[in-house]
This record gives sequence, structure tokens and C-alpha cells, in this order.
Amino acid sequence: MKELLIAVPTLDMMHFKFVESLTQLSQALHENGVTHDISFEYGTLLYIQRDKLGNRAIENGYKKVLWIDSDMVFKPDVYDILTECDKPVVAGVFRSRHIGNSSCLFSNLQNVTRIDEFPEKPFEIKGCGFGCVLTDTGVLERVKDNYGSLFRPTALYGEDLAFCARCYDLDIEIWADGRAKIGHVMQSILWPDKTTEGF
Repeated sequence: MKELLIAVPTLDMMHFKFVESLTQLSQALHENGVTHDISFEYGTLLYIQRDKLGNRAIENGYKKVLWIDSDMVFKPDVYDILTECDKPVVAGVFRSRHIGNSSCLFSNLQNVTRIDEFPEKPFEIKGCGFGCVLTDTGVLERVKDNYGSLFRPTALYGEDLAFCARCYDLDIEIWADGRAKIGHVMQSILWPDKTTEGF
């Protein structure tokens, strides 16, 4: 049984900074003896891509899934940091690349509230975007068994928060770790503290 599936939904092109980050992560995992595969799923409906990747992880017996969007930049130790938290769902911290560069972490889903400051340690959240999230595959199995779909949007939530809401209903904790800083590729790279970096 392999330990980890790195699950990447994508459109067509991937930024070289993402590819560089993914290559360095894979090398670090190999050096640390973490058996892993990388799986890409192409499409335009993100929830279908995520569902296919999640089902692939379940069917092939991976212990964990590291969800990474193809417009993210991260350090090779991101898996180590997220694993250290020892939580069933744990996210890195990153911001939206849209106007305002708002946080992709949430302290409340009913009255949607974003977390705008990230402590340098693990902290509990109620929801997150799935730009960089580590999940136990057992969580995916529970969500699928109870709801049929992992990420299908609802009347209230898009795909990522729909998954988080299902976890919340099943009493599955969701955490984030402020040490796992994830850059979002724009025309420059946006970091959680709102600084930007060119290529």
C-alpha cells in the first residue's frame, strides 16, 4: 500500500513554478522514504476532477491524499509540516488571486467568515479552499459513503466548502498550519502575508 497520492486537478497548461515545486516535493518524499504517486485530472468542472481523484485514492488504497492545485507554489517540506499536525484534514495557508487577495481559510461557514491572520502553528478552522490540503483517505471514504459525492457543490457552497461542510456534519475536524505557506501564481506570486514576488 502506498502512503500518498498527490492529486492535481488541472486545465491544460501548468506554470513552471508549480512544476518546479512539485518536482522538488516528489524528490524530498523519495529521499524520506514516502511512497507516493502523482495523479493529474484534466477538465473544466473542478468538482468532477476532485471526485475522480478522490475515488482513485480510495480504490487504490492510498493512506493519504495531498490535494494541490496547479497554480500553487510551495516548499519541499510541505508534506512534513502538514503530516506533523496529525489531523484528518489539514490545509496550508494561501490567498485568493482575485481582487482583494482574500484568505482561503474560513472560521465560519454559516455566516461565511474568512481568517485573515495565520498563526505560525496548527489551528482549527471550519473550511478552506483546496489549493493545498492533506486528507486521510478514510475521511474521503466516510464522506463518499454518506453523501455519494465528495465535492459536488450545494445550493450554499462551491465544491471545496461543500466538502468541508460534509466533514463538519460528520464531526471531522479541519485544521490549517501557518507554517505551510503556499504561494498563489498570478502575474507574480502572492504569499499569505500579502507580499508578492516576481519570477
